[in-house]
Amino acid sequence: MDEILDYLSARRIIYSLLGVFFYKEADNTYLEALKRIMPVIRTMGVERDIREAVQGADMVLSVEEGADFEDGAAKEFAAVFLISDVLNGVKPVTPHESVYLSLSGMTMQDERDQVMEEYFREGLGRDKSFKEPEDHIKAELDFMAFLSGKSLEAAEKDEPELLEESIGRQIAFMSGHIEKWIYRLCADVRNCSHSAFFKGMSFAAEGFIKADRLFLKDLGEVIKSAEA
Repeated sequence: MDEILDYLSARRIIYSLLGVFFYKEADNTYLEALKRIMPVIRTMGVERDIREAVQGADMVLSVEEGADFEDGAAKEFAAVFLISDVLNGVKPVTPHESVYLSLSGMTMQDERDQVMEEYFREGLGRDKSFKEPEDHIKAELDFMAFLSGKSLEAAEKDEPELLEESIGRQIAFMSGHIEKWIYRLCADVRNCSHSAFFKGMSFAAEGFIKADRLFLKDLGEVIKSAEA
């Protein structure tokens, strides 16, 4: 049980840190925080035979902190997420569910309204400090971090029914939203980037989602078998 509690605690942090990658430029402090959680992602990848998790964690762990890292990360963030190259037909990667799943390919579509309903259902209102539409991948990963915290609380209080309910909510949100588009998003980031950090983070995010989805499925089955 202690191992499960440790991972439930770690995954909340992992979701929060992964979301930051898609939202703002990385600095040395952020890289240091990532290096503390990458061994967890790597272990999950090894245990569940998910190559992207292992490869991504290794790539991020190989990146060195320093002024050169911060300068390069800022420039690459702009190149990947902000700058268009009209002459060469290059568009920035837009990390919003609506862009990837709606027929229009534009932001602020039904997908945004749908995730807002999910947030409201959990008692979460709009974050006025967050300037992106609510179906930005950071918002969705932050929501998973929030739900992860509820799972951890239920496990710490030994409340299996609440834990099972929380796991079900997370699986539903992952399958209904995140898993429908994050793998394409990560592939687009890799295609538009060149550094070990950006490519590594895209692999790590993809691999972690795959590994965590399996973890939730297995944990749910353990709880059901214990109740039988």
